[in-house]
Amino acid sequence: MVHTTKPPARQQCAIRRNPGPSGPGGGQKHAVPLDALPSRSSRRCLRSSSRLDALWELSGQRWGPLWSWRALVEQLAGTGWRLPNWCDLSISRSDAIASLWARRRTVSWPIRLRILAAVYHWKVLTTQQVASIVGTQNIRGDLKVLWQAGLLRRGELQSQVLGAVPPSTQIWKVDWDAPVKELLSQLTPWERYGLLAGTNWKPYQTNWSHDLLVADTTLRVAELVPAIAAVYGEEMASADRLTDLPPSVTKKARGDAVWVRDDGLRIVAELSISAYPASLAKAERWARVLEADQHRDLFVLFLVAAPPGQRASFASWSLGAYRRAVAEAAWSSLSAVQACVPERMGVAALSNWFPATGKVSPDFPRLPVWRPTGPPKDRFEPANLADGFDVAFDSGFAGEGALAPIIWAPLAYAMPWWLAEEAVPFARQHLPDAWKVGLLRHG
Repeated sequence: MVHTTKPPARQQCAIRRNPGPSGPGGGQKHAVPLDALPSRSSRRCLRSSSRLDALWELSGQRWGPLWSWRALVEQLAGTGWRLPNWCDLSISRSDAIASLWARRRTVSWPIRLRILAAVYHWKVLTTQQVASIVGTQNIRGDLKVLWQAGLLRRGELQSQVLGAVPPSTQIWKVDWDAPVKELLSQLTPWERYGLLAGTNWKPYQTNWSHDLLVADTTLRVAELVPAIAAVYGEEMASADRLTDLPPSVTKKARGDAVWVRDDGLRIVAELSISAYPASLAKAERWARVLEADQHRDLFVLFLVAAPPGQRASFASWSLGAYRRAVAEAAWSSLSAVQACVPERMGVAALSNWFPATGKVSPDFPRLPVWRPTGPPKDRFEPANLADGFDVAFDSGFAGEGALAPIIWAPLAYAMPWWLAEEAVPFARQHLPDAWKVGLLRHG
């Protein structure tokens, strides 16, 4: 359930806590299997422990995707190319799109629109990740229809290293040439909101490995962190959408995901392994946004994800680079300090949260991070981002809109199904009556 009771605001943001044996996230010797932590997903086959581990099994330079889409396959078929068994062109694009509406009338949730929304908002997903978001394993036929409609592209992972065996999974992304006008013209207002969540249809360039890792990390946060009430993808993670600040302040400040705590705090996740100059630029952009934002309902978390197989010195350098960048940006001016920017920026290493394949730090549900809130010689202090008393948020700054991302969560098709279900009673209490028609139906 979504908790509406908020912790009291704190006069001082920085607080020292015992970070555990190896700092936030612990170490590999303290890791436990993913299924050892309480899961919010009642369907075991859709949990994080049942999916490929994106950090340890899918990231790195060992694999590369081979993409196929309807227009390309049709072109190759015209030249006499022998189609693989899964390439079924027997249904026309228009008939495939028409089937979306027939399917819509026979199920309580518009499953194919939910699949399309999940891929659109998270950019690249495995079949398992799509299933985890929409809440059912029986989606292969629906994915096939969306491919036949020219809405999705299908990817197969190919080995980039001699002798390496790629994971046996398909990955999916939106087809840039999708017949979106035909699609959107047939949507009801509730379906249009469910698909786009208030954005404009504009697929962005993808980085398949990065995007899969963002999605998998977010799904683990949504499943294993009780304090998280809603999650949104990159389409909702830009500073211009999260704030009412002018473009001169928000320019190029764009995260990879937004995790919404149950008191309304928006956690913007930036996942990267980039070099120091790029990390410094990202930190400076977000520091300026936090400094100017009067609502103080944002926390920017930089996630460092050094690929497995890299030298330990590289991983340590990457984490150190982000810590330096965040510290310099947060303490760059007196006005930034007065706006509590150091208290609203943090750094964490995915290798601390997920130390090995299928393993997780026992304190992951608290979202342990480092914040630059200490004295100059010992700048970073541990904090638990999921703890409203540790990382405080005063909703008085944000006003009535603080809980809007939770209230509207059940209407967004890309929302993981368990979060959508948990937020339905809250949405029925707060949503305008006209929009309650679009809430999830059962039976």
